[in-house]
Amino acid sequence: MKNKARSGSVTVLASVSLMLVAGLIFTLLEGARFREVQRVAGVMTQTAAESLFSHYEPTLWDTYHFLALEAGAGNNHSVRSREAWLKDTMDTELGTGNQGSLLQMSVKNVSLEHCLYVSDQEGAVFESAVSAYMQNNIAYELYHGIAGLSEEIANLKDENLDEKMQDARDELASLEEQKARPSMIKQSFQSKKKKHSEEESALDVAKEIDATGISALALPSHSKISNRMMDEDHLSARDLQEGDGEAVSTNVYQTMLTILYLGTYFSSYTDVKENHGLQYELEYILSGKTGDSKNLNAAITKLFAVRELANFAYIITDSAKVSEAETMATVIAVVTLMPDAMEAIKYGILAAWSCAESVLDLRALLAGKKVALIKNSAQWSTDLWDLLSVWDHEKMSEECENGFDYNSYLLAMILLQSQKTRSSRALDVMELTVREAEKRPDFCINDCIVESGLSVSLQYHTAFAGMDLLTEKREGTLFTEAVTTYSYRKAGV
Repeated sequence: MKNKARSGSVTVLASVSLMLVAGLIFTLLEGARFREVQRVAGVMTQTAAESLFSHYEPTLWDTYHFLALEAGAGNNHSVRSREAWLKDTMDTELGTGNQGSLLQMSVKNVSLEHCLYVSDQEGAVFESAVSAYMQNNIAYELYHGIAGLSEEIANLKDENLDEKMQDARDELASLEEQKARPSMIKQSFQSKKKKHSEEESALDVAKEIDATGISALALPSHSKISNRMMDEDHLSARDLQEGDGEAVSTNVYQTMLTILYLGTYFSSYTDVKENHGLQYELEYILSGKTGDSKNLNAAITKLFAVRELANFAYIITDSAKVSEAETMATVIAVVTLMPDAMEAIKYGILAAWSCAESVLDLRALLAGKKVALIKNSAQWSTDLWDLLSVWDHEKMSEECENGFDYNSYLLAMILLQSQKTRSSRALDVMELTVREAEKRPDFCINDCIVESGLSVSLQYHTAFAGMDLLTEKREGTLFTEAVTTYSYRKAGV
């Protein structure tokens, strides 16, 4: 068979229809490409944020389990340096991935914004960060411990603790109003330590305790006290920059978790931790002195005041002990020919007795034992007629099963501080630890962030939208932006 040639032609209508179909296909392809660009931009931005925040300060994590990213001014870890590093990293990744790709993207701009520094908002950011860590990582037993502590506090309230303490304050205030106390038989401090005199009175013992110093009586005779010092340039002494992140608020539960965090990771006299800037960190948070020895002395003095008030609150309700004090007061009033002062002398004796008991309590607490907040008769350790035993450094109060240890008393007093004071002093010691561990005297913890937004702007060119069958291929430049937020407070680490 012979092939027959046939002529063909494309009509104008067919050509236009073909162009319309092609334009539709190219538009759909460009739209799909645009959606893919947006998806990749979002994934890259989230990955970039996670990559950036993986460079947390290692010493803070190793020592305190606290996550923070250094982003201060004037160093290699500044915000601008972090942004430049992210841009270079993303450009390198895109340069590798764009080969043979239809996306053909490049990074236009990278910006860290809405940063929250650890020292922001008067401690709220710090406490929200540590409470988030504790909530996500501490075992149930510790939460159970909080519940047990709350139950004990509730039981103390049921015992009208506030009323007892107020009665004690009133009685002590009335004693301070006495301008002159009865003159007692004078003996030297050395003779008091050598033998007990039948003429010795509780008031004399109280005077000698005050003259000797509480720390000297409470601490073991040959105890070695740390002499480490806080840097003069610490966070509490500096003017701090404020981040522009969202407002943070904390509640009572977060505050309790913060106290639990401090008790877990910070050092104290009875729980010294290695590789910490100060050995008595809890004492520093409580008192804020320049060195370990001063902070320990201040903490002991405050703790003595708490114990003396608590012991006096109990003793004035113990009829047997009040009767003993009345007997001694009667003898003193007769000897000194001051019968009208017998009532004042009685309460002075009770206060002195509480003072001696408090010294033994401090020794027990510093030895790692527990002492009840409000004692009962079975837990009382001193004898009114033998108060000179207070100078025997081996003598201390018996441990109370329902009591609190040294750290618990410190944490209870720290709990009464303002959030700003508590958090700034905690950051002081954390900063000192990093400086000494990493040999970086210029490290400033207030330059560390715990949360930041990341905005990435990318540019790309059209691949299909500019195609035209009748004209040359055209390219346009388009931009897309991806935004994400990364937070150590919300990461659930």
